[in-house]
Amino acid sequence: MKHISPIYSLLVVGMLTAVVFGQQTAMAQSTVQTVSRDFVQNSYIDRGETEEFQIIVGLSQTLTVYSAGGTDTYGYLLDSSRRVLAQNDNSGYHSGIGYYNFRISRQVSPGTYYIRVRHSRSRGTGGYALHYTLLYAVENTVHNPVSVLHGRTIKVADEILRKLPGITQYNQVTNLAQLSSVTSLSLYNRGLTSLQADDFEGLTSLRWLGLYNNLLISLPAGIFDELTNLQTLYLQGNRL
Repeated sequence: MKHISPIYSLLVVGMLTAVVFGQQTAMAQSTVQTVSRDFVQNSYIDRGETEEFQIIVGLSQTLTVYSAGGTDTYGYLLDSSRRVLAQNDNSGYHSGIGYYNFRISRQVSPGTYYIRVRHSRSRGTGGYALHYTLLYAVENTVHNPVSVLHGRTIKVADEILRKLPGITQYNQVTNLAQLSSVTSLSLYNRGLTSLQADDFEGLTSLRWLGLYNNLLISLPAGIFDELTNLQTLYLQGNRL
């Protein structure tokens, strides 16, 4: 992997290096590019191949990474020790993008992270575009408020938004106290394959939560800890 000098690393917001791991050998080294806000990396997955992209984050921010298009990819976000922080497959539909093959959005601290991409089928191949976006949290400003819905699984965030009366945009939800009016969430039959640990943060009044008939195979530790008033939780019809 390309060496990054400590001085140069301090000056950038993010850097991206592609590392491709094939079935037989590990091939490393590609160009390193400075990332300011939005970045698109075009790549191609051969049969049995997994690709990794290194990101060096210089500021605390929300990192969003996704892929869309004809090649069905599966994505992971890993920390500097390559422990999986989040993973996703088939994360729903966006009117300006289409169907996500995967989408991960998470608040990250300064440090090194990796995005791992593989085909959803072991023998699958195809080209894809990896989209990488940084959203900076700016405190004490009314000009660019950061929504408390950012960083959540998109289908969960959309359902929370739908439950808030008179609010139609993410950037109108800037305080966790606004979520106290939500008492129920219907997330059944949504094709959910994973959830983020903070998906239900701030939902202290939630009493009913339906997650049945999805594709969940595990749940993040502590995901329901803030739901102190939860009375009914439906999880049947998953792979837990």
